Amino acid sequence: MTKPASPIPPAAAMEGFPEIWHGNEMQIDHPALAAGINAADSQILDQAESSTLRITDVTLRDGQQQQMDPVTKEQRIEVFDTIVSTGVDRIEIGHLGNPNSDQELAAALVGHIAEKEVEDKLYRDVKLQVLFGSQEKLIQEGSSVLQKAFKEHYPDNWQGEMSRRVVVHVYDRVDPALVDTASQPYDNEESARRICVAASHAIDAGFSQFSVSGEATTAIDPDSSVQFYRSTTEQLMEMGAQNVNINLPNTYGYSANHDWNLATLASFNAAVKHGFGDKVTTSIHPHNDVDNAVGFTVAAIAAGFDRVEGTHIGVGERTGNVATVDVLARMLEAARHQVLSKEREQRISHLAHNAGKLTLQRTVNVDERIVSRLGNWHGAGEKIAEIFGPHAMYRWRRTAVGNIYAHDNGSGPHDQAMAASVKDPIRNPGDSHYEWALLSHSILGRPGTEDIAVGDLKAVDKITVANHAAGGNSWA
Repeated sequence: MTKPASPIPPAAAMEGFPEIWHGNEMQIDHPALAAGINAADSQILDQAESSTLRITDVTLRDGQQQQMDPVTKEQRIEVFDTIVSTGVDRIEIGHLGNPNSDQELAAALVGHIAEKEVEDKLYRDVKLQVLFGSQEKLIQEGSSVLQKAFKEHYPDNWQGEMSRRVVVHVYDRVDPALVDTASQPYDNEESARRICVAASHAIDAGFSQFSVSGEATTAIDPDSSVQFYRSTTEQLMEMGAQNVNINLPNTYGYSANHDWNLATLASFNAAVKHGFGDKVTTSIHPHNDVDNAVGFTVAAIAAGFDRVEGTHIGVGERTGNVATVDVLARMLEAARHQVLSKEREQRISHLAHNAGKLTLQRTVNVDERIVSRLGNWHGAGEKIAEIFGPHAMYRWRRTAVGNIYAHDNGSGPHDQAMAASVKDPIRNPGDSHYEWALLSHSILGRPGTEDIAVGDLKAVDKITVANHAAGGNSWA
């Protein structure tokens, strides 16, 4: 299943799609099913399993599907620059199937990048991800907008630059509850076929990098989802796509359940990639309807997903998309626990050792571009929230990193621990107990955390609530 020497004409390639679809039914003897079933077992206590985590930021697309202040094109470009400053290498900038401000923004960003990359290396490799539904006419119109922009700003090699810099994201519905609301209901085979037909027009236009998603995939069973994604991927490869990102949207914001959990995510990840080599990657796109988007995301990361697709501060429809700033805080927490477990001189816990046999073990390396710019993440959150207005600021304040009350001290042992930190921060550092998150928040650029950690009296006094919550105070 490798890219053919020359792309097959889309019309001819689509003739074989029914065979591709039925060939990807998850029968017991299908090699992809076997790969998926074996994936979780092979990952148990296997330290050789490792992956690199990258982020696709969708603040400028999915993130704007909530109440927020009207924003200009210039302000959206400012948000784009803010996200670039965090080291994120892929940014979804809008739905280009609609003749609206998203198309105008896309054209402007091509010129903006051409100008900025001369002095800032971050802009040289950042990719623009553009969303399309499966409507053929709209993907043709949106593609022409990008073609025109690249011809204008990269006249000597516009086709190569466009192919290298743009990821075309095409989606359709898969949950029957959504499909049945269409004017003419259809099945998942037709949904996959529509994605491929629409994508064929983008291939004709010169695009080679794709992302595909079935809306509300976690509302159907994993076997059916694997068939859907493998079929679209195989078809796109036949037509000349260089690489495909399989985007799994947890559209309704479900928590882990009997169908979709850590083990099935690992199985899904292995099954959809089987046979495609490094040409296929996976990304998770969680929503936060039961306030568990970060938890679902971490499960996907442990399962081997390559990307997290979310918004920086958790903006988005209903209760929002996953806040990628909190995902990174969780990664820093995991790193902290790992370091502490190596540093502590303690006997091996028999309980933990035995329980570990039932969990998936993985070494996750965060993209080095992001790691080198972690200090920009808190400031980026503040800036994005300020631009988008009060509703966005509300979402930002609900994240762990953006919560202005995150380090307020309680009374009793909490208050005593901070008092000990004030008197002797070397022996009793503030980030060793209740305020352990000071370290990760500091790394992410939250101001004031260093002063609390070292026991600065004014800093500790500012966050001490003991005088009106009972107890003494932090320096008694």
